[in-house]
Amino acid sequence: MVSPTHEWPRTGERLHGYTPEMSRESSRRSPRRSPAGPAPAEPVRRPAGAGVPRRGRRTLAAGALLAILVVVAYLPATRGDFIWDDDAYVQNNETLRSGDGLRRIWLEIGATDQYYPLVHTTFWLEYRVWQLSPAGYRGVNILLHVVSVVLLWRLLRRLSVPGAWVAAALFGLHPVHVESVAWITERKNVLSGVFYLAAAFLYLRSALPTGDRPGDRPPRRGVAGEGAGGGVPRPVYVASLLLFACALLSKTVTASLPAALLLVLWWKRGRIGWGDARSLLPFFALGVALGSITIWMERHEVGAVGPEWDLSPVERLLIAGRALWFTPSPSSIPAGRSTSGTEPPTSFPRRRWRSSSSSEPFAVGWAADR
Repeated sequence: MVSPTHEWPRTGERLHGYTPEMSRESSRRSPRRSPAGPAPAEPVRRPAGAGVPRRGRRTLAAGALLAILVVVAYLPATRGDFIWDDDAYVQNNETLRSGDGLRRIWLEIGATDQYYPLVHTTFWLEYRVWQLSPAGYRGVNILLHVVSVVLLWRLLRRLSVPGAWVAAALFGLHPVHVESVAWITERKNVLSGVFYLAAAFLYLRSALPTGDRPGDRPPRRGVAGEGAGGGVPRPVYVASLLLFACALLSKTVTASLPAALLLVLWWKRGRIGWGDARSLLPFFALGVALGSITIWMERHEVGAVGPEWDLSPVERLLIAGRALWFTPSPSSIPAGRSTSGTEPPTSFPRRRWRSSSSSEPFAVGWAADR
């Protein structure tokens, strides 16, 4: 409160070092503002593409190049007609014709040759778009393969694998994938591959944060706990588990995912914690449950019984060991590999497998399983 005896400075005297002349000089220098408020500033013009970081533009360009290469390589397949087993899966598949067929696909085991309801659901949807035009079904196969190739590239980059783009390009363009992409019946391969790689990418992206890229976060407590260097956040974990379930509903050979995830965690960390194994138990349980359905279907619906399939445990181990040798051989030199042989692909000639030194009998069995 100002004292009654306080004297205010006279006109022209300094007020804390400020004079009326200084006020008039300041008003002359500063622009006058309109009563409506300050004028809006002109927007800053940026060159096209300036909002995307250079690294992001390179990533988009690399992904687009992968997609273009795969589409160009497989586009001639759209000119083909229906072939092997396509009649059972599409042409003569009565479940595709009505709305009740969709219910049967999911709830009636035996309504389709194999219980892969997600595969037949895609066929059911596509039948409403292009009926019995094989080009449409093959086009979807190509697009699904493109998604798998891009996902593989991103996953390898996340794992800091050298030459990730080249590896993904080889995966996408290698002739060994022609059967899966160009054959409509093999929708189960390309569809399950997308869900398999997406589930792996989501899980490992959180379980193995690198911290060397923008947006990476330090490890935090999640479903797996902190015993192995940080867990997976619950929303990411649930999404990964749902994607894995979709992969199994497309083809149950994807049950190998939890084992593959443990191997990757061991490779990157040098150990596997109890938290990692515990978080993957639901994955293992889901794989065993749906795998059991496939085993039952193969025996009672497909007809995988008889001497050709009655293998002892030792013989099954021998086949598994031979698979490790066979798999890289057509991958490195795929010449001469074809499923259009004289023998039907639904048989596995065990006696020839025992006596022949070539891998063709196993190739027939491998083609039948795919």
